[in-house]
Amino acid sequence: MIKTKGNVFTYLALILFMRSTSVSSLNGGKEFLVASVSEKEASSLMTEETKCDQKKNKNVFVQVGNYVRDSVVRFKDGTIELYTNHQKCNDIRSKQKAFQELHYPNTKQRSNMKKRGITYEEFDFLEKQKLDRNKVGNMIFLMFFAPNVLPYAIMGFPDILPSPFCIPSGNNDIQNSQEIRWESMSRTRAHACIRTLIDIEKLSNNDPRDSTPSLIPFGRKRAIKTFENMKFASLLITSFLGSKQKTMTEKHERSEKNKNNNHSSNHSNSILNEEQSINALKSKIYTFDEPSKDKRQLVNVPKPIIKGISSTMPRKTSSFVENFTPHFLTRNQVLQHIRKISEADEFLMNEDINLSILPRELLMEICYDRCIGTPASSKEELCTALSNWLEFAVVQPSAKSCIQYPGNGSSFPTLKQMQRLKKEGVLVLQDEEEQIEYFNANFARVVLMCRNAAESVRDNRCSSILPRLLF
Repeated sequence: MIKTKGNVFTYLALILFMRSTSVSSLNGGKEFLVASVSEKEASSLMTEETKCDQKKNKNVFVQVGNYVRDSVVRFKDGTIELYTNHQKCNDIRSKQKAFQELHYPNTKQRSNMKKRGITYEEFDFLEKQKLDRNKVGNMIFLMFFAPNVLPYAIMGFPDILPSPFCIPSGNNDIQNSQEIRWESMSRTRAHACIRTLIDIEKLSNNDPRDSTPSLIPFGRKRAIKTFENMKFASLLITSFLGSKQKTMTEKHERSEKNKNNNHSSNHSNSILNEEQSINALKSKIYTFDEPSKDKRQLVNVPKPIIKGISSTMPRKTSSFVENFTPHFLTRNQVLQHIRKISEADEFLMNEDINLSILPRELLMEICYDRCIGTPASSKEELCTALSNWLEFAVVQPSAKSCIQYPGNGSSFPTLKQMQRLKKEGVLVLQDEEEQIEYFNANFARVVLMCRNAAESVRDNRCSSILPRLLF
């Protein structure tokens, strides 16, 4: 027992140390994103950094003492913040329960309850704290049942610690740090789009039927099927991106007009809108047959697209383990992200949230989860794009959502089947002719995310500048 406790505290100290080194390296990388300064300011900053380095390297025992002190203080502050957040979650839940008892006195009606009586800020706080609780459970499990694996888990997954235990960036200017965050995510999204297009083009031109027979006689049919899917994806993306191409003269005239207005977007590079994107794949989104498990779990979506969406997901740090992560784990992460987005979409529509009154930072976070906008996008543009997303992802399917049984056939799914399909991202709809129709919400959101990502990358205000200089 003593040995186990010693391992726990040893690995806890190792976690904090590795976290400090990883975050400090990230902070060093962020300093290059700050605007240029004068020579005097740069020289003063260099002298201050050298002085700090000399002070830090003054004595080894002082460094160890400072490290132990900072670790204890960070652990204490993180624990207090976790408990404070837990109390705040309880207050929000009590507020929600009081709203339910007032408007839904019947317990059977609460299962079909749509309104929750809380703001979106409170809903977002509950979702983030749910993630922190899961991280705490994972940490406790690793500490007591797999202490030897814990250091490698921290190396492979730097964000395994709950948010209160993460070391702050050290930038006192919160607004400046947020702007750097959005710019970094915009560049990451642009790079992910370019890599995805390159991978799709590479795989769509590699026909396995034209190559020499493989020494391994297995998997040839699957390779041919994958190639056909890549070819279809390549043609579809080509039609998306080339739908409204302009001549170079028109682009030049448009760019000259944009010089007088820095807040205008690059409409000359606009692609298919949300409605046209959904209609292009309507036969795969709206089906009369129940979608199979592979379609519900996005198995049929090309791997480069899943990998690209995974790269655009909001995360704090990247890890070398991503290059060795199996595809099914990456797909599960994308599915979890889409389910989190679908819950937020339903909350926004059920509570009738006015998007214009949301704070800009929260609105940016909502839009970036859906690959919408750029760091320079105005609040009106973000609200319009988010409204279009909600229209095609929630409003239109909910208008045809099936509530009552038509009573004209035994093939109609039961209430439990409808609830199970809804949890898996499929809605059961009914048209005016009482015909059953299935809406694959997961695939629809993937289509909208790909469309929004391509639109934001082609915007002149995208943070990634060098790739757009080629066009």
